Amino acid sequence: MLRINRLSLQNRTFNESNTLKANYLILFILLFISGHSFAQSRVVFNGGYLVIDNGARVVVDNGNANAISTTGAGGNIISEAENNKIIWNIGNNTGVYTIPYTTLPAVQGGNDVKIPLSMNITSPGIGSGYFELSSYETSTDANTVFPSYVTNVATPLQVVDRFWIIDAENYSTNPGATLNFAYDDNANELANTNVILEANLRAQRFNSTINDWEQILFGTGNAVSNTVSNVVVNPTAFFEAWTLVDLLVPLPVTDLFFTATKVDRTALLEWSTSTEINTSHYDAMRSVDGYNWTFIGEIEAAGNSQMLIDYSIEDPSPIEGINYYKINQYDQNGDNSSSEVRSVNFGGGNSLVYPNPFTNQIFIQAAEDNYSVQLIDPIGRILFNGVNSAQIDMSHLVSSFYLVRLTFKDGQTEVIKVVKK
Repeated sequence: MLRINRLSLQNRTFNESNTLKANYLILFILLFISGHSFAQSRVVFNGGYLVIDNGARVVVDNGNANAISTTGAGGNIISEAENNKIIWNIGNNTGVYTIPYTTLPAVQGGNDVKIPLSMNITSPGIGSGYFELSSYETSTDANTVFPSYVTNVATPLQVVDRFWIIDAENYSTNPGATLNFAYDDNANELANTNVILEANLRAQRFNSTINDWEQILFGTGNAVSNTVSNVVVNPTAFFEAWTLVDLLVPLPVTDLFFTATKVDRTALLEWSTSTEINTSHYDAMRSVDGYNWTFIGEIEAAGNSQMLIDYSIEDPSPIEGINYYKINQYDQNGDNSSSEVRSVNFGGGNSLVYPNPFTNQIFIQAAEDNYSVQLIDPIGRILFNGVNSAQIDMSHLVSSFYLVRLTFKDGQTEVIKVVKK
């Protein structure tokens, strides 16, 4: 075991017999060493191992895409913890950057499977930025050791048992990139406690701005090559924590997500739960002033569940004008809580959103000239804000329903439900 504080390498090749254990290691691949230029200083893997351990940082100070490369039998970098990181000073370079990650070898309880991560940086970042990169399987094989800043995670059974940290730092404008993830489809990462239809795998990221998992899924799964590829990342949304999920059950659904939608002359109330513990029932309530509430109907709850469950009820007789709705949740011990309040305008709005269902984009024909528009996903997250927007690109969204909320200058709103095929 090699324990050193700092190591400078030029053109290092890892062969089959080479294993470098980096416990307290900062490894620099330098462009300039002792005043001499080594513009092609690289680490080349030909089957050997670089094991990053105990929170070590391996710093790659060559911004070219070939600073880490593989040949022959290919290479192996094992990180297997959030803070066992590669720091790659990519700067404003572009190209395909590949990290030859491998799962733990058999002697350490793993399967020794190559799971390379590649980043095709298609637009350069602005500033002297760098990437912090790591990948790890959770120690319990049950998705219970999450990245340190991740919150709001229900016990997931439709998630690959691996997280990736892809963190763009010190850029004034982040790069744009297309990511390709590889995973191990052996039991301890894809099956075991997980229940996954492999063909459904997509990439999902944790949005640190809203402090939750985004319900926008990325990429295309391939159960033969064990990859999720073509994950396009916008420079303005380069969030760092990623995992792979079953597209039918993204991670996680807010415990009580609620929408109210105008459907002809009725109000359709829909809510979803991801976790229920001793839940008794739900009461749907309506108000015309937001303070005094009228009972609409009761729906029996599942009771105890860790699955996504959808509920709905209609208000057949809304009042003319704005109607406010909420859902009261009651537990078997008598405790209760309320959802957020939603509003539906039955004042005769004539706005139109088309086509519906749609494929790639929607068009808005509003009842009035001046309005703001929000696009809302199935768990209440705002995906788009605009003013007088007549068209919204929806090509990057998964097949589901979405809400288009129009707010006019007098404060009146219209909410229109649309469906992506």
